Amino acid sequence: EQQTEEVAEQAQQTQELEQEPEKAEAAPAEAEAEAEAEAEAEAEAEAEAEEPQVPVAPRIQEQEKPTESFFARLKRSL
Repeated sequence: EQQTEEVAEQAQQTQELEQEPEKAEAAPAEAEAEAEAEAEAEAEAEAEAEEPQVPVAPRIQEQEKPTESFFARLKRSL
């Protein structure tokens, strides 16, 4: 089984190498699109950094309340 997988992998690599000249023509357009995507992602990251951070404390308090009520119920049951 491994040998057939290796042969298939080699065949795929050979096909990829044969297709590279076609890719070379498309490379400038792809590079430009990739650069635009990177710039967009960077701009989004900066915008997120500028937004005020929501404090995490309220979440923790919400989690503590059920615990407190659990102990209150336990006390009442004793």
